[in-house]
Amino acid sequence: MYGAFMFLFGSILTGALGALSVYNDSENFLILCAVAGLVTASIAICALISYMSNNEYQIDDCESIKACREKRKIYKKRADDLIAEFKLYLAEIYPKFEKEIFEKISPDKVDVYMMKFPELKTSATLIELVNRINSLKNDVYKQDIEITTYRKRIRVRLRSPWLLSWFVTQPDPDLMKDVDDA
Repeated sequence: MYGAFMFLFGSILTGALGALSVYNDSENFLILCAVAGLVTASIAICALISYMSNNEYQIDDCESIKACREKRKIYKKRADDLIAEFKLYLAEIYPKFEKEIFEKISPDKVDVYMMKFPELKTSATLIELVNRINSLKNDVYKQDIEITTYRKRIRVRLRSPWLLSWFVTQPDPDLMKDVDDA
């Protein structure tokens, strides 16, 4: 929009100077019109470059959302694999609770099981496993935060009154859905 205003201003200025040159054949008016035309063209070129860079940022943010979602899937899969190891370890140590363990355990409840079965705190392997699961959970949350940041920047570009919305690449609607919907 900024570029459109500048182009309009330059066009009016050039037209006004051109109209004045009709009444006065002085070379100064023609030179002034030429300078005003060059300034207008320069501003239009700068505005075009600005729009192109915003479009590039828009595409980059869309691709970053895709990359974050892929990382998120990988982190979740790795956490699920580690939880499977945790379940097997608990089933070996506490066979009488095997059914309860296999039905209810999830990444959010790993710490609860450590509290429920205090003997587990003595196992360095299990503590390391729980720490890795918690680290992966944190990585998933970090990806969610990054996705939210990218989505915000995309929405701002689409709503900015200073950008021509038809010039900025429209994101895939799936990218703008909540992370849990992906």
